[in-house]
Amino acid sequence: MDCEATAKGTHTNMKVLIVPNYSREDATEGAQNVAEWLEAEDVEVAWAYNKERAPLGEHNAADSDLVISFGGDGTLLRAARLIRYAGTPLLGISYGHLGFLTGADAHNVQQTISRAMAGELHSDNRTTLSVDVIFQDEAGKTREVKDVFCLNEMALSRGSMGDIVEFDIHVSGNFIDNLRADGFVVSTATGSTGYALSAGGPIVTPDFRGMVCVPIAPHTIQARAFLPSASDIVELTVLKERPVDRLVFCDGRLILPKDLGDLGDAGNSGDLVDPIDSVDSTAEAIFGQNQKSKWLPQKVTVSRGKEDIHLLADDNHAFYRSVSRVFYGFNDFPNTTNSSLRPRKTRGATAGTPSKETKDEPDETPEQDGLC
Repeated sequence: MDCEATAKGTHTNMKVLIVPNYSREDATEGAQNVAEWLEAEDVEVAWAYNKERAPLGEHNAADSDLVISFGGDGTLLRAARLIRYAGTPLLGISYGHLGFLTGADAHNVQQTISRAMAGELHSDNRTTLSVDVIFQDEAGKTREVKDVFCLNEMALSRGSMGDIVEFDIHVSGNFIDNLRADGFVVSTATGSTGYALSAGGPIVTPDFRGMVCVPIAPHTIQARAFLPSASDIVELTVLKERPVDRLVFCDGRLILPKDLGDLGDAGNSGDLVDPIDSVDSTAEAIFGQNQKSKWLPQKVTVSRGKEDIHLLADDNHAFYRSVSRVFYGFNDFPNTTNSSLRPRKTRGATAGTPSKETKDEPDETPEQDGLC
């Protein structure tokens, strides 16, 4: 967390990718104002793809120098998926209800973005996850989805019938436990304040490079959260003796094989297609298709992602201020490092946790949930 943000390129030769929450008018209006200002400054502006609002928009950030999200944490997670392993800095402008991950609010936007383009903002290097899932149908055929990108977490969860899932846990080849539970979360340090925290896990500083493993409502009092190292590989294997419905989510997106029911020769290719690029279906339709074809996750393998996400903020204290604000109800932090000056607790504020999917707004549901 001690490195400074450096946008790739000079001010006048930069390309900025804008990722708004298209379902919020205030976010899209703010994004449009910023786009007009950037273009007046001779900065190239691109918009993230949206079927209705930006059908010719970008599907990734490979050739962008800076990515700016306008929305809440759900919008920022979508922006991170556009970046994946490209190394492009990401600045979040908060228009959502939680704003735990976003680095700035809607005030002084131009000043904050100017500092980002000049390389004057602090950069948190947030670890990511790479998730491989082996699916199996009722006939025993398998299909593998490889290298699903996550900034927050992978969640193995019980299915529509509500039956608990039984699975073995291994870390780097070492057996850890056999669990019956509602599921299991493997998160990054960034995701430790999301679903993992709701399931009883700890709040972890972004400096931590490993993973956070938390069982969801285990059918035992002995199961505990644990923290593997950055080099470890976590494997969850569902027992075939208990063939119940179950699902896999990555950053709140339902993960399923592409082209369900018509795999053909490409059925085991393992090629990953990002949902933003390929899906034109609602989550309900996708889920119904899976129920018909019964491709169920049999084994999930989670490892650290190839590259970090470079999340921009004003300084290196932003994480702890967010923890104090979101979970303990403190706000109005004094502009000083004097520890004798305490922030004020917001009147009537209560500590709370973000939603399990870390989505504080309905951000383009058809494009966030889909096939891989």
